[in-house]
Amino acid sequence: MSEKGMEVLRKQDLLSGLKSNKLKFCEHCVFGKHKRSAFGVGIHRSTKVFEYAHSDVWGKSPIPSHFGKEYYISFIDDYSRYMWVYFLHHKSEVFATFVKRKVQVKTQTGKKMRCLQSDNGGEYISDEFEMYCEQEGITCHLTTFYTPEQNGVVERLNRTLFEQARSMLSHLGLPPEFWAKAVNIVVYLVNLSPCSAVQLKTPFELWHKRVPDYSRLRVFGYVVYAHKPRDNRTKLGPKAKKWYFLGYQQGVKGYRLWDPIDCKLIIIRDVSFNEARSLKEGEKAQAPDIDKDESHPLGVEGEIIHDINHNTPQEDIPAVVEDVLESEEHVEEQEGVGRLVGRPPNDDQPESLVRRSSRVKGAPKSRVVRGDVEGDEVSQ
Repeated sequence: MSEKGMEVLRKQDLLSGLKSNKLKFCEHCVFGKHKRSAFGVGIHRSTKVFEYAHSDVWGKSPIPSHFGKEYYISFIDDYSRYMWVYFLHHKSEVFATFVKRKVQVKTQTGKKMRCLQSDNGGEYISDEFEMYCEQEGITCHLTTFYTPEQNGVVERLNRTLFEQARSMLSHLGLPPEFWAKAVNIVVYLVNLSPCSAVQLKTPFELWHKRVPDYSRLRVFGYVVYAHKPRDNRTKLGPKAKKWYFLGYQQGVKGYRLWDPIDCKLIIIRDVSFNEARSLKEGEKAQAPDIDKDESHPLGVEGEIIHDINHNTPQEDIPAVVEDVLESEEHVEEQEGVGRLVGRPPNDDQPESLVRRSSRVKGAPKSRVVRGDVEGDEVSQ
């Protein structure tokens, strides 16, 4: 019987002889009733961008993405709540990805990371990781075992990512191999959405110090009609082909489009959108057969980065996309993974630097990634 129960009975004189209801410490009661301590509300707030960052590794995914990615590592700036995601084949890639992210931010903003909050996973407490943080003057805050609540900022964002990604895949009828593409788009939208943790401002606004432009946002998975170049059609043939929108491409003024029949990705700028019809209402998407053990050495699947050096929208590119940054190596030809055909013309290249071809036929075609190459390797 509890102390409170005995006190009630004692006041009613139902327990004769009981003078006090106070019980002595009982070790067996501790063994049988022990519970976790309550968590308080975190009040830590940074004053500058990237001085305090949160990080976590998600995975292993039960179904690999098209390129065989089974993990992703996320970074969140505590001040702005701006988020980056990098998709990985193995957890062993965490350290190299962390160094890459830190160097990029320092080069672009001049800011140096002071503290990193992460869980107690082996990838964050390895000798290599700890030695690097010590050399760079980065303080590591780790969670205690079985206490993900202490890394709640990034854990809650992980939940948000997959709640929205699952909803998008279900709405469009896409197979689960498209999870990385969906997460990629969700991260992009989260950075453009008002956040209650920063007084309903957007992470994009706090990180870039300017308001984003939403006028050219497109619906993921909806119908797009891409123009067919003159050399790729007959005189009486259609001048466009139906594709489905999967995102944006850094370094090229164009969109990433998906052909669910041929399992092919194309990057092209001459498109017309039909957002009244989605992929679920058209052809059923098919996932290309990819060797799950095959490694793609240069691919960073679905990583989303905004380039703060681009402060004004570029011509012919969606205004919300001009800040996406990713290495051009993701569209290079990879032996055993896929084949890249052609290159689109570069509208920004000075005329004096354009190399003219002496051939009469064979005008430049759109970028097409054929076979088993996955579109997640191109940033959105």
